[in-house]
Amino acid sequence: MSQNKQNKIQIKYENAINYKPNPDSDYFVSDLLQNHLKLRVLQSGSKVWVYDYIYNNKRKRYTFGKLAKERKADGYTPDQARKQVSLWEANRNQGKNPLIEVTADAKTMTLNKFFDEEFLNLSIVKPSTTVNQQGRTVRLGNSKDEYYAKQKIWDRHLRDTLGGVPVKDITTKMVSDWFDKIAKATPSHSLKVIGLAKFVTKQLLTMYEELDNITSNKFDRINTQEIRKAVDLSRNPTALTPEEFKAIWNACDEWFNKVEGLYVKFMMLVSARGKNVSEILLTDMKQFNGKYMFNILHKGKPFPIVLNELAEEVYLQTLEARKQYNFISPYLFPHYVYDSERKVIGVTAKPMSKDTRQRIWRGRSTKQSRGMIVKAVGGIKGIASMTVPSVATKSIHQIRHTYATNAENSYEAKDLLQNRTVGVIDKHYRQKDFENSLKLAEKQSEIARQLLH
Repeated sequence: MSQNKQNKIQIKYENAINYKPNPDSDYFVSDLLQNHLKLRVLQSGSKVWVYDYIYNNKRKRYTFGKLAKERKADGYTPDQARKQVSLWEANRNQGKNPLIEVTADAKTMTLNKFFDEEFLNLSIVKPSTTVNQQGRTVRLGNSKDEYYAKQKIWDRHLRDTLGGVPVKDITTKMVSDWFDKIAKATPSHSLKVIGLAKFVTKQLLTMYEELDNITSNKFDRINTQEIRKAVDLSRNPTALTPEEFKAIWNACDEWFNKVEGLYVKFMMLVSARGKNVSEILLTDMKQFNGKYMFNILHKGKPFPIVLNELAEEVYLQTLEARKQYNFISPYLFPHYVYDSERKVIGVTAKPMSKDTRQRIWRGRSTKQSRGMIVKAVGGIKGIASMTVPSVATKSIHQIRHTYATNAENSYEAKDLLQNRTVGVIDKHYRQKDFENSLKLAEKQSEIARQLLH
């Protein structure tokens, strides 16, 4: 398909879905059947509908949805896009503002309304899957965990604060005061909160051009650099000691659900994120040259992991342990359902949630004692801390710190942890201990002696 659309054509989904993007710029395809309707092909390959019209002697463009096979969320089929533009054109031909309803909605639009009714249904956000031309399943949007996390952050930090204020009335001072409170209470988490607020507002202003003309994304004006620096300085990667590692390993054998205990062991052996391990499908595990292997996804990119001998042993033990619960799940480590006495009564067809993973590792974070709510250390971590008390202060993420610290160098650590950049590893995962500093001191001495000789 030519990338230069000089003439109008009848836009059909089966053809338009294959329009190739121009890596240098977006381009427009004008529809033959409906004047002022265009399909914009973005450099990224996405296709969006645009109402291109003139009102009050000014040319305007309004983006109102994506090319879709069926009407869903922000998706429009070609026929539906034509009908929508036809309605707007009827208003314009009467001398009215064609987007009068959109403009009215924009002036009263709140972040909560957009988040609930549109943002959560966007194709780049809502979890879904499709099958590509090779017959492979491709995940679209966020993972279920990411989707749930966005809702949780919104309900906790935005819904009852800035979420109910009309977007056009939100000021930089309001955002600054709101962010300062969160940053003082939870500095690290505040970066996630404002990141979500920025992203949601960006999507809103992109979809509501009339609103974009009268306001801006006030969350973009907040300088988070100092908070980022403070958070980075507070992070101190700490590797597990051999005693702590062994205590956790042995505690897995004492956990009441054998499969969940093996889940933690498997994570300890492949140094992958708990989320990635929990999402391994039975069909993901393949054999190549006599070795079991699987791929994990991190930021949309696959990383192959070959099972070492210990990991293979745990994998085979897991297949056997699953049989005792007599429930079928597509995931290697299922999300089990329990009764009040910790008896497995079912299994869901979805991976473990973040809450479940945390329960396995640390149990309930609080408990009631003598009528008071107190901090508690439970889960596999709690069992391990009974023999090695220092485990009680450890996070499950420190398993990854341990592999990064014990790697020969940062490049090996990067591969062990399935990361893309060495900088992230050095900054957040590798522990710089006394031995490392001593080696540097000896190297400095060696260089100085050579220079002074």
